[in-house]
Amino acid sequence: PHPTTTTTTTMKRLGLTNPQFTTKSSRSQMLTSCPLAFASLFFIAWDTIFSLFLLGCLIYKGVRLMYPIYMFIIELILILVYFVIALGSFSITKMGNFKEQVAPLVVAIVISFLLCLVHIYFLRLQVYVLLAEVIMTSIGIVIKVVQMLLLAIVAISFLRKMY
Repeated sequence: PHPTTTTTTTMKRLGLTNPQFTTKSSRSQMLTSCPLAFASLFFIAWDTIFSLFLLGCLIYKGVRLMYPIYMFIIELILILVYFVIALGSFSITKMGNFKEQVAPLVVAIVISFLLCLVHIYFLRLQVYVLLAEVIMTSIGIVIKVVQMLLLAIVAISFLRKMY
């Protein structure tokens, strides 16, 4: 017998093979998007910086301006929830990309849209909005739209290659 066949058979008997990494006959090429993987790292870095920036602005406004305490608490919770949801979106995006599944990418698109709505809240509906917040939030909206487009392109490419 061929040495590779013997090695594969031995690995299967010992339970050392992972079915996740075996190739399927219907599709022989890898579909995982390398640009999406690298862009996801940028997106989570941006979301972390943006959340810390908003937290700093909120503390500044709480100290320097007459900020209603209930709105301070609501906006603080919103910043924390934003960051947790962004982490979840990163995880879902990574899973969908590496497992080459469309459903997690669609969920990530919906989450990105909801995070874009949070950006609009921070841009238009806060009690006080600083000029720096307007600039950072506008950049954040552009980044979220780019993220949604990239996710949609990768999801469509997965669908096209599957059928």
